[in-house]
Amino acid sequence: MQAIIIRGVVYPLVAIALGEGVRLELELAADWRPFTEFGYLQITQSLFLFVCAAILTLQALRGTVYRELAVCMGLFFLALLIRENDQPLELILPHGSWKYFAAIPIIALLVYSWKNRHVLTAQARNYSGSFAFGVMLSGMLVLAFSRLFGRNSFWEQLMGDTYLRKVKMVAEEGTEFLALGMVLLAVVEFVLFCRSSKRVD
Repeated sequence: MQAIIIRGVVYPLVAIALGEGVRLELELAADWRPFTEFGYLQITQSLFLFVCAAILTLQALRGTVYRELAVCMGLFFLALLIRENDQPLELILPHGSWKYFAAIPIIALLVYSWKNRHVLTAQARNYSGSFAFGVMLSGMLVLAFSRLFGRNSFWEQLMGDTYLRKVKMVAEEGTEFLALGMVLLAVVEFVLFCRSSKRVD
């Protein structure tokens, strides 16, 4: 019961903080480039992904349960982090080079998951029935939605001759910000789930 009350308080506060973060982007970056790849919101999104990967790495190194699943999740978020910073990378590297960097954790993920497929299957089965998985799935669905919601073609068709790229960027980056905030919460929930679970082989 205590855990439910805590989550009932913490989760709405996080949602409020994320909403305020979107508003602050306009105020803090008003003289710079708000809602772009170089705005404060984008930097915070990258920080969220970095923290997710770091937490999962620590869980894999120090934890005794769900280590293999933590490794796979950490590699996945590392690849997302690289993808999220494609434009900054291309300021110093050739165009499209981020794909080669992102391929490294993706290949490692595929190889590692294949080698540990039996234990990962058992771990994923148990994890899929947890509250932590529900939060993670929700966050990933919102993240996928933000990509589709932010398509230029949709907003150009919606606004026609009055198309404003900033409006589109607010909607896309704001939704993505919410998604990555949810994913970070889900990673914390995953660690709590691991601490309350027995080893699965």
